[in-house]
Amino acid sequence: MSPARRVVVVADDLMVRSRIEAAALADAELSFPRSAAEFEAQLDPTPDLIVVGMAATRLPWPDLIRAARANPASREVPVLAFGPHKDVELRSRALEAGAERVIANSALMFALPRLLRGEPPEDDS
Repeated sequence: MSPARRVVVVADDLMVRSRIEAAALADAELSFPRSAAEFEAQLDPTPDLIVVGMAATRLPWPDLIRAARANPASREVPVLAFGPHKDVELRSRALEAGAERVIANSALMFALPRLLRGEPPEDDS
């Protein structure tokens, strides 16, 4: 059995957090940083995936994505951002900050089990 994948999740919403935890089960070791310093500390050892909720208001998520991209240890770690599917500006901000993929909130729970296993999502919508 392969070890659980390490996933750093930036999400304020407790409902979203609980849904991510339920989807992870034994496939991932999740961490939910509460500050920028804690986020940067969780980049060592290098996580397998970074998941960023664009609705997060407690942490400056674009800055965190940029910090992950600037850190040599996490530069290549996939960053998945999720948010409202109609908010084109948020999508652009996430991609400009360095997210590889942006998906709609509605697609997150469908895609998450595959992502936590290290598989690509079937749909990037």
